[in-house]
Amino acid sequence: MQIVNLVISADETYDADVMAITAASCACGLSDIPFLMPIAAVRVAFVEGALKVFPTLAEAEAGQMSLIVAGSENSIVMVEGHASEVKEDVVVDAIMLAHTEIKKLIAMEMELVAKAGVRREPYKAPEAADEAAIRGDVMGNCQGPVPRRQLQRRQEGSLQRR
Repeated sequence: MQIVNLVISADETYDADVMAITAASCACGLSDIPFLMPIAAVRVAFVEGALKVFPTLAEAEAGQMSLIVAGSENSIVMVEGHASEVKEDVVVDAIMLAHTEIKKLIAMEMELVAKAGVRREPYKAPEAADEAAIRGDVMGNCQGPVPRRQLQRRQEGSLQRR
């Protein structure tokens, strides 16, 4: 599955990219598709000697570090960003702070899903298929090789239709 978020309108102060991850998770949570667990993401910047969650674009650009951290309630699943000579402890503290904020966002997601009354059936994986049966079905539906002239006519016809 792939989700593409399209920002139609945004202010010039904050970047919408991080919230798009949380929005996609909310959309999955509110749908009836199989969905294992909610995720969320935050941006953390190190600006003027302090960590800041959801910094403005200017703060993220001017700071010594800007990280995007995504995770579930129990773990971090992605960290990306940039830094300029930042101590390891600052990076670790930023990730820990991000996870604290991620847990808050996930709690809001779960509350939203609960208020919407979404009931999801447990996912049941399809049974393993018999390879010989599949091969037989495929071969049974094939009418043999397509003659070269017929292929050329098909290709010519598709070119003419364009």
